[in-house]
Amino acid sequence: MAKKLAGRLSQISDRCLTSNQNYAEVLYQLSQGKQTQIPTLPVFSNVGEPKQVPRLTDRSRRLVLFGSPSIRKRAYRQSLKELSQVCRLFDIQEILDIGAPTGLVLSSIQGIPIVETGKLSAPEISEILLNSCAGFFNYHLEYLAKSGVFAAYCAHGMLTISPRIYASTQDGIEPGKHYWFLSDRITEITDFVEAQAIANHAYTWYQTHNLSVQTQNFVTHVLGNAFTKLG
Repeated sequence: MAKKLAGRLSQISDRCLTSNQNYAEVLYQLSQGKQTQIPTLPVFSNVGEPKQVPRLTDRSRRLVLFGSPSIRKRAYRQSLKELSQVCRLFDIQEILDIGAPTGLVLSSIQGIPIVETGKLSAPEISEILLNSCAGFFNYHLEYLAKSGVFAAYCAHGMLTISPRIYASTQDGIEPGKHYWFLSDRITEITDFVEAQAIANHAYTWYQTHNLSVQTQNFVTHVLGNAFTKLG
């Protein structure tokens, strides 16, 4: 039913936009030739976009898990081993769990305390992210461009960490360049040079679709088309 509705809407709409290249390809097929170009605009951070971000070495050795209860619960249940490895490799001193309660009994991982903050305001979350070196996510990597959590980590210049890798480049996001992933050959991290490079690339990638860029793209692709028709 949903696919049929999406197909009908794509056929009667003047323009289509989406947040992910996979969705753009689906809409292209469903439109049956009506849509020849479907711009993809990755989602932006909904907890702020700092104009300046500190280097990782100037931040607390803190790991953040942020997002909906289901996303965070999946991270704890499916990636506990990887979380432990990340904490060891980056000498994490504290884990912050941000969001509505997951329903899990959380206390510590390998002796590192887990602090549940509960729901916080956007400015409060932004301040925490700016002072944390890394953010962990367990998300479908082919859909990262539509993840508000990934966007927030990138916007705040954090090292984003995934328990796995998605081999293909999707929406301009490359493993090992825009996010760090755990592999079978894990070595000790002696400095933050590589980590900082990944954080920098992620921050730069985000600037290509931040809120101001999104606004301009929306005006160009949607409102601009409407004004042309009226003229």
